[in-house]
Amino acid sequence: MKNLRQKLREKLKMVPAPIWILLAILAVGIFLRTYQFHNWLDFGSDQVNDANRVGAVVKGESPWPLLGPDMSNSGKGGRHNRFRLGPMYYYFEITSAKIFGNAPDKMAYPDMLFGILTIPLLYFFLKKYFSTNLTLALDGIYMISFYSLKVSHSAWNINSIPFFTVLFLLSVLEILVHGREARWFWVVMAGVALGVGVQLHAIMLVLLPALALLACAFSVVKDRRTWISWGAIFLLAVVMNTGQIISEYNTNFRNSEIFLSSVNENGNGGGAGQLLQKFGMDIDCHIESNAYMLTAIGQDQCDFTLTRVAESDISRKFSQKIHDPAFLAGEILSILFSFFGYTYLFYKFKREKIKEKKYFLGLVGIFSAVSFVVLLPVIDPQMRYFIHTFFVPIVFLGLAIDFLSERYSKEYAGLAIILIFIFLVASNLMTLQPIVAQLSAKERSGPDAIALGEMESMAKYMIASSGHQKSIYLISDSSHANFFKSLAYVAAEKNVNILRAKESTLIPQGEAEFYLGSPYAGNQSDAGGNKFDDYKNFSDWTGIYRLAP
Repeated sequence: MKNLRQKLREKLKMVPAPIWILLAILAVGIFLRTYQFHNWLDFGSDQVNDANRVGAVVKGESPWPLLGPDMSNSGKGGRHNRFRLGPMYYYFEITSAKIFGNAPDKMAYPDMLFGILTIPLLYFFLKKYFSTNLTLALDGIYMISFYSLKVSHSAWNINSIPFFTVLFLLSVLEILVHGREARWFWVVMAGVALGVGVQLHAIMLVLLPALALLACAFSVVKDRRTWISWGAIFLLAVVMNTGQIISEYNTNFRNSEIFLSSVNENGNGGGAGQLLQKFGMDIDCHIESNAYMLTAIGQDQCDFTLTRVAESDISRKFSQKIHDPAFLAGEILSILFSFFGYTYLFYKFKREKIKEKKYFLGLVGIFSAVSFVVLLPVIDPQMRYFIHTFFVPIVFLGLAIDFLSERYSKEYAGLAIILIFIFLVASNLMTLQPIVAQLSAKERSGPDAIALGEMESMAKYMIASSGHQKSIYLISDSSHANFFKSLAYVAAEKNVNILRAKESTLIPQGEAEFYLGSPYAGNQSDAGGNKFDDYKNFSDWTGIYRLAP
């Protein structure tokens, strides 16, 4: 036993220090992404729709789907006429629910897992260019970044995009560098990443195949025999999209028609002026997303500052913002950061002599350029549409650190680098802190966010106050209407039906009636003008009232 302990100690001593640091970063990342996972899980209407579909499969009430989530900005005539992604996201959720249980948080386990695995995967990708110490620091910034943590407690098809994006880029890089000598492991990983990635969002459906074709062309020109690897990659990606292919065959390519018509509708109209405006908006949003993902300063949607100023489209509210010194300083720094990042990336690519590093920079540059082109016709202010570019500002930060280290003395560069990382950690944690406080106090749910734990508390109150009746009628004001689907789902898990009602006069006599609206502030009219005999405030924004019979 003593010899076994001694051998174990000796083996542990042989583990390099960077690996221990990476494990520590991963451990903290796991904690941040799993803490209060059930209670803080985002559970809005989209998640409810997905949970109902997945639950039907798990219960044996429905077959495994051939298509996945629908895209909101597509089609006409309601949800059933929208473009649908591939089914892989649902397959992940169904598999998880079958293993761990048919519950919203259990369905979200794959997103949580891929979010955690992105931390070490990003390390190995960045390590292809940067030094070990700098790579660890960059990976640590990603680990605590507000942007990455914001999606860590939710089930959404876009949440796994960072993992499969980096897996695809790392695999393609290995194939480009090693050509026909590349390990088949990376060929398989590239096929898996491509096959899954195109099923996570419509942007990825265009972006990844475009990148794959460009990389394939470059690779085959350099070494014709690599066509075998690329053939295997595309074949594996097609096999992983079998569900879509079967669906298209059965429906005479209806889903593809919706997709193409949506792209055509968004891409046309307005002529050269419209295209120029979208070009400016695309530049704007890439600049703002680079800064937001790295610092968490700003909003979760683009301001389009440069475009508005150029077009003299300055509202009173926006005018006040651009005259705010802090906002103006942030905009200037954001522009300088992105300008430096893109230009220095190109500069280093031209001068780089080491093949692997040169290909790394080239791949990041091509990825950014293709992303810009793909987003151009469908540019949207929501930052979630830029989730695939999450690593780009991290690469820019690494290049900036290298720039400082190469051009200034160790003392000055070291001080500047320390201050930069302190600022980044502080800005991310300061943005995260109020949201954590809201979630801890169960006061997060509102128009733009719904926490599963808070919905369960609300449903529990209504069920207990109704005398545990099997049906509950719920009236709500317009600002709380988004709570209904989530409340109905969690109540159904307790075999209670929550039914929507427009007004109390339409509710059958003797049934349990509740009103959902603003918190009680001492005024009987707080319940929408209805008489009530009990109430409970759940936050500074929400109150539930048991209406008097």
